[in-house]
Amino acid sequence: METYVEPLVWKKLLENQVWCIEKFGIGVANKFRLKVQEAIKRIARFPRMAPIEETLMGLSETYRSLLVHPHFKLIYYIDEAAETIYIVDMWDVRRAPIDLQKDFQ
Repeated sequence: METYVEPLVWKKLLENQVWCIEKFGIGVANKFRLKVQEAIKRIARFPRMAPIEETLMGLSETYRSLLVHPHFKLIYYIDEAAETIYIVDMWDVRRAPIDLQKDFQ
């Protein structure tokens, strides 16, 4: 299966990396980036490993979410027909769940 990561995810990763550098240093920022990249690889190998995101149930796609850090999870869905996994968001779990619903409507 092919994996497509939305530009928004890369943008959020970069923004959070910059924040990590400013607050904790380059070492922590690099570990964070590697953790996210490794999670993307795991999703590509095992697309159904993450639970269905209950907050997004009832939408046109079946979204799954994988916690990649205590504050962030990757949101994705599987398009069986296209044989592609779409990673569509890197969600800050400290935000209200209702905001996640609003972002996907």
